Amino acid sequence: MKEINISVRNIVEFVLRSGDLGGSDFSPSRMQQGTRVHQKLQQIEGRYIEKEASLSYSFNVLDIDFKISGRADGIILKDEIYIIDEIKSTLRNAADSSEDPVHLAQAKFYGYMYAKKNDLDIIGVQVTYYGVHDSSINTYSHLYDINELEEFVNFVMKSYAEFMQLLQAIREERDSSLINLEFPFESYRKGQRKLVNDCYRAIRDDKRLFVKAPTGIGKTVSTLYPALKSLTYHDNERIFYLTSKTVNKTAALDTLYLLEKKGLRARAIALTAKEKICPYGSCDTLSCEYATGHYDRINAAVWDILENETVMNREIVMKYSESHKVCAFELSLDAALYCDAVICDYNYAFDPLVYLKRFFDKEQGKYIFLMDEAHNFIDRARDMFSKTVSKQEFLELRKAIRKYTKDKLMIEKEIDDILRNTSKVNSAFLKLKSDDLQYEQKKPSESLIISLMDFCELCEVYFSSAGSLKREEYYDVLLQLYFECSSFIKIFQLYDDHFTTIITQEDKDINVKLFCTDPSSIIKEGLDRAKSLIAFSATLIPASYYIQIMGGVDGAVYLMLESPFDENNLSLIIDSSVSAKYKNRASSIAPIAKKLTAAVKAKKGNYMAFFPSYEYMQSVYDEMKKQDEDIELVIQERGLSEQKREEFLEGFTLQNNRYMLAFAVMGGIFAEGIDLSGDRLLGAFIISVGLPGISLERDIIMEYFNKKGKNGFDYAYRYSAMNKVMQSSGRVIRTPEDRGIVMLLDERFTEKKYLNLMPPEWSHYKVIRDEKKLSEHLNDFWAKKK
Repeated sequence: MKEINISVRNIVEFVLRSGDLGGSDFSPSRMQQGTRVHQKLQQIEGRYIEKEASLSYSFNVLDIDFKISGRADGIILKDEIYIIDEIKSTLRNAADSSEDPVHLAQAKFYGYMYAKKNDLDIIGVQVTYYGVHDSSINTYSHLYDINELEEFVNFVMKSYAEFMQLLQAIREERDSSLINLEFPFESYRKGQRKLVNDCYRAIRDDKRLFVKAPTGIGKTVSTLYPALKSLTYHDNERIFYLTSKTVNKTAALDTLYLLEKKGLRARAIALTAKEKICPYGSCDTLSCEYATGHYDRINAAVWDILENETVMNREIVMKYSESHKVCAFELSLDAALYCDAVICDYNYAFDPLVYLKRFFDKEQGKYIFLMDEAHNFIDRARDMFSKTVSKQEFLELRKAIRKYTKDKLMIEKEIDDILRNTSKVNSAFLKLKSDDLQYEQKKPSESLIISLMDFCELCEVYFSSAGSLKREEYYDVLLQLYFECSSFIKIFQLYDDHFTTIITQEDKDINVKLFCTDPSSIIKEGLDRAKSLIAFSATLIPASYYIQIMGGVDGAVYLMLESPFDENNLSLIIDSSVSAKYKNRASSIAPIAKKLTAAVKAKKGNYMAFFPSYEYMQSVYDEMKKQDEDIELVIQERGLSEQKREEFLEGFTLQNNRYMLAFAVMGGIFAEGIDLSGDRLLGAFIISVGLPGISLERDIIMEYFNKKGKNGFDYAYRYSAMNKVMQSSGRVIRTPEDRGIVMLLDERFTEKKYLNLMPPEWSHYKVIRDEKKLSEHLNDFWAKKK
């Protein structure tokens, strides 16, 4: 193992952390606060003989070389004794802060390093707590001889070195397996070898590769396999497999299980959202048995899971969480630090509110980003970088607090301050009232921003006070609103010409949204955290759009692969005899129902029809129920649970004795990511080009890109629509043996601007405009043998 460089803070926090998970002394801006506190104390004349003293020391422990480094906040010389001062900020009054063992340990480490460097036998160590809201100061002072400190430092170093030995053994096992790991299939599908090789080259050369690869080519294994290989051959640190859907996370896990059967011995973990992995469904650190004493047990849990598991899914993490009585979510995050591959949602790498700071709050790591279903990312990014606050939420908080204070002669100062602040917030909202129910302004209200910042600061003071431990009835409302406002302020700090402010009014409520019109610069900043990016999808068209919005053209390579499947296995039909434009939908319902009936009746089996809205879908569904009782109809309901979703898909059984047509919405949970191979799905009918409904937000995007010299309608409406069309159609052909039909129903599909966005594998489409010719064509298609 090469020399390990680690900071004093990181090593003591790892070895010596203890106590409960959570705590009330929290703030999103603690790092900035800490910096200001350090500067304030360091500016006191005569306090220090040296500020920000850089210290380092080399150790060899258990045959491992370590270089430990850090900065002591200040060096004091008093009565001929040198004293190391470690400064910590707190939101409480400093007198209420007890000395944290980890803070003392950090100071002792610095004391040892300074004493060794300067040949001192005795050295003082102190931890100074500074209250950021009241400027209070409290200091804990100690005096140590060098032997005491050396014994302590050796204990910490040995504990950490033992863990490093485990990681070294895991790393050697991984490297040995990767050197001998072969592609897990006997042969490559058409285009798959090129995808594997191009991915490897992009990773090797630190490039950004955008891949349009048709459904069924095997994108997951073709990206994970070369990325894993690069961990050994190019000393890359970690793979982040980024996705937005559970089904894609499952596909990545399945691929890792397959590679494991072929000999892979890498550590990988799938991160699950806190609310989905918590056995209680919600987080209450005060009463949770897993939170109480969490840090006393977490290191043993991390050691256990890394030593005994390789690919770690939700169930495995929960098993070790239960065994060691630690928070499952925190265990997964800690274990991820030592994994070779982390499978997670996009937001863990890009969302400025929740991204994994333990990985990304540093200079660029040797990371590889594999972005699955990358066509979804731009809209997701806009959502991540946009935030809303509402006037009504503050009124509800006022109501909850007033209910609590109604019969009290005196209330805590902290909660009274918050109550007064809500009046200022309410006034700031009222100034935004307009004759328009929805309007745009280029900058957010300064008075609103200031009042929200004050609200967050007052909440932090309250949460740090003893009063917050009582958890009064208003507590949950206050906590939720605090997080929402903190998020809003965080997005405001990113606000520039790529944003606009949207204000909407409904009854007495006013909503203010910081809307990210163009997320490209923030996406680029996120992508810069990794050395290389492989962004892949079956529908990454057009290339220029995705490359521009996702970080720009520098170092970008675009790869478009041909379909691996025989085009004769797919009958692609465009029916331009109907108009599914919004204004024509009422008159299109009956004709569409007839055409769907004719198409389904050509062969018994399972089919899906995709619609741009629930209302349109319901209308055609009701019409078909009147027309033909031979066809079994099922329809997607709004807000399906996981169980209901599975029940819906279970209806797609292998069968050829009945006609079954399922109705679903484009862009919904059944429009992408589901795998109904073979005869489980014979055809997909796409009704309309799927343009999003006209909205102020979409129009703002359109206007923004028009001013940039682009086709704003394409950027705001058409590209998103055609992506949904292609994704919905991709449900039909999943393997080389599959045969099926895709039917596009809308006059607009024959227009050049839509034809130009269709993938090359659709070039054999046929335009058929009446039911009789449709039936004849499909009868001929189904009569052909596979």
